[in-house]
Amino acid sequence: MFDEKQTDTGAEFPPDKIRKSIRSAKEGIGWPSERLIGAYTRNREGNQVLFFGGVHGNEPSGVQALHRVFAHLEEHRPSFRGSVIGIVGNPPALAAGKRFLHKDLNRTFDHDHLRSLEKQESGTAEGEDREAVELVRLLRRLLHNGISTNRIFVDLHATSAAGGRFSVLKDSEINREIAARMHLPLILGLETKLHATLMNYLYSQGMSGLLFEGGQIGTKESLEVHTSGIWTLLTGLGCLHPKDVPDYRLHINRMIDAAEGLPKAVRVIYRHPISPQDAFRMRPGFV
Repeated sequence: MFDEKQTDTGAEFPPDKIRKSIRSAKEGIGWPSERLIGAYTRNREGNQVLFFGGVHGNEPSGVQALHRVFAHLEEHRPSFRGSVIGIVGNPPALAAGKRFLHKDLNRTFDHDHLRSLEKQESGTAEGEDREAVELVRLLRRLLHNGISTNRIFVDLHATSAAGGRFSVLKDSEINREIAARMHLPLILGLETKLHATLMNYLYSQGMSGLLFEGGQIGTKESLEVHTSGIWTLLTGLGCLHPKDVPDYRLHINRMIDAAEGLPKAVRVIYRHPISPQDAFRMRPGFV
């Protein structure tokens, strides 16, 4: 299912195409940039893995975890099969520490809406619309680079309530396998209740993957679980050898412990939309 062999054959995975696609992505929005956290490859055949953090600006743990991982990769330069890229979803909201500035970016990836935005005069889209257009253009450069490989995404999030450590995914064998390699419980069917999410847009582009909730917003736990989840997936996919991961066994155990006592899978039957009659109030710091 995945290209996960760890060998020392030195077989290359079109290095020129890898470098060109990553360089093109960087140059397309300016580099250095707040959008791209990092990109790493050693030009060997394997999966292309895209991690997204900060789609909601008040959920920084995914971005912080990715900075940790890329700092280690760049310092130690381990062997790596395929490539991994870390992307910030909503830099302005992340800088402000707010879920969004104008509207929820994770409800902006409607195909008709995106086409309409891209037809507008260059630079006229504002707020989260601008962020969505930039992300789509960046993804286009990364996905349509002439390289034939498995493309896998993980969208890193945190929850307002405590204890949220699980995956949300479209039910398929390959998506379940990705979650299994991260030791994550499954929430099935939720993606059908949510409109215009980044996750569903990525599925429409032929990618496999999931949304990864690492814990409660603003907690050390969510940062640690996100960090461990990233390392666990990169080793589980065969991108990295466990010997090249700092405290490898700690990360595996953390992910197993995070899922302890939780059901292996839950299917969403009904989602209750909040209405004014519910008198719902979000606590400060979660919007």
